[in-house]
Amino acid sequence: MASICFRNLMGHVLMAERVFATVYFRTYAENRVKHFTICWMATLLAISIWNTFVQHGVFFFVNMATFVSACILFVLGLVELLSLSAIYLYNLRKYKSQLYFTLNERFQLSENIRTAKQLAPTIFLHFFNANVLNLVTFLMYFDVLAEDYQKSCGFWLLSVHNAICCSFIEVTVITHHPMIKRKAIGWLKKMNKCSKARVDDSSSTTAQSGRNLVWGRKADGGGRVPTECRDQGPRRQGRPGGAGAVPGA
Repeated sequence: MASICFRNLMGHVLMAERVFATVYFRTYAENRVKHFTICWMATLLAISIWNTFVQHGVFFFVNMATFVSACILFVLGLVELLSLSAIYLYNLRKYKSQLYFTLNERFQLSENIRTAKQLAPTIFLHFFNANVLNLVTFLMYFDVLAEDYQKSCGFWLLSVHNAICCSFIEVTVITHHPMIKRKAIGWLKKMNKCSKARVDDSSSTTAQSGRNLVWGRKADGGGRVPTECRDQGPRRQGRPGGAGAVPGA
C-alpha cells in the first residue's frame, strides 16, 4: 500500500516543481540546490509510511484519517489540473508579450510552456489513478464494500488498474518528450535491424548449404566439379590421321 501511495503522490511533486519554475523563472535555470529533491523524497516517504501505519498495514482497514486524506488528495488533484492550465497560459502570455527578457529568461519561459504540454497527460493519468483508489476508499468507508470477498475483488481490480495506469504514465512520458521519444525510436529501429539480420543470416546459411550440396563443395568453401558434370562430361575422340586415330580407319 505504501508503494501505491508513493507513486500516486508523484504527480503532486511534478506540479510543485512546475510552480517553482514559473514563479522563479528568472533564476530557476541557475539554481542547482538539491534541497527540493531531498525535501520531496522525505515528505513522500513520510506520508506513505504514515498512511500504512494508520491503516495498520491492511488495505481493507479504512478509518476517518484515511477518508479525510482521500478527500484532500481528490481536491488537490482538481486544483493541480486547473493550475497546470493556468501555468501554461501564464507562461505563454509572458513569452508572447513585448516585455524585455534576457535570453536565459525567454528560454526558461519556453521550457515552461513545453513542459506543461508534456506533463498534461501524465498529470491527468496520475489524477485518474489516484481517484480510483479514492473511490474504493469511499466505498469501503460507507460500507458499500462490506463483505470480505467484495473487498478482495476491489483490491484485485485496484491492483490491476494501478499497474495498467502506471504503464500508460511511462508511455506518455516517452511519447511526449522529444528527446526521449527520438531515443526510443532509435532503439526500436536498432532492435528491428538486429532481428532482421539474424533471420537473413540463417536463411543465407541454409541457401548456401543447399548450393554446396548440389555442386559437391566442401564445407570449407573448396571448389569441386559437380557430380553430374564428372559423370556426363564430353569424351575425347581421336582426330583422323592423328595420334588417337584407329589404324586402318
